[in-house]
Amino acid sequence: MTVKAPADLPYLIMGYRAPVLRDVEKNWEPYALEMLAGVLDGHEAARLNSSLVRDEKIANTVDVSYDSTQRGPGMFVVSGVPNTGKTVAELEQGLRREFVKIITDGVSDEELKRVKAQVVAAQIFQRDSMFFQARQIGSLETAGYSHKTIDLMIRKLQEVTAAQVQEVAKKYLADDSLTIAVLDPQPLASRKPAAAPAKPDLPDVWAAGRRIFVRIPIGIGRASRRLAHAAIPSLGVRPLRRVDRSRAPASAPTPRLESLFHATPIA
Repeated sequence: MTVKAPADLPYLIMGYRAPVLRDVEKNWEPYALEMLAGVLDGHEAARLNSSLVRDEKIANTVDVSYDSTQRGPGMFVVSGVPNTGKTVAELEQGLRREFVKIITDGVSDEELKRVKAQVVAAQIFQRDSMFFQARQIGSLETAGYSHKTIDLMIRKLQEVTAAQVQEVAKKYLADDSLTIAVLDPQPLASRKPAAAPAKPDLPDVWAAGRRIFVRIPIGIGRASRRLAHAAIPSLGVRPLRRVDRSRAPASAPTPRLESLFHATPIA
């Protein structure tokens, strides 16, 4: 699927159908998919960043996302922006090469060990935040999981083997379950320019007999009204006291008055 829209750079999304966690104790594939996402894009030295961004310079950015705890169908999503001078096709080929390497050669124990350490460390540090704890509990409960299974989930992640990561890569990173979306950037000039913001209605000053009146218009926001009040001295007058709007003189520019002040010229 290709989408044409005003943009600076093209964008590639590859989405693979994948299972989600239904039984926290018995299911192992979602945990292995979490580890696969970490091997591909879990840190700065992960495979996609190391090969496609820094070494080959095919990609400007790459990202892998997978959420094993959700109610709906699961998706293992890989996305990226090609580097300047590179195409979406070249980026897709580079991503597929990295997938084939894992499917064929697997992952090293050292890679997996590093990802596991990061997962555990992230959980420990995040528990220092009451906000994160509340968000995590709420997210799990609304998705149908008990918050009491958090420690079990972490233990299951630590039990994932390199062979299991290779197995889920082979099973789920397949074209049969793949959907590709591409953003085809169009010239930004074709986009309609944004409408200019309306200018604030500034206060009016007018004379009625021997008196000078200052009018602050109605229908403007609070911030604009404060600016209008602050602008009164620049009109050469100093407000003395507010006048009831029902007592507005007939010479007023409009009967709809937000604030009406008696004023006197500034010497």
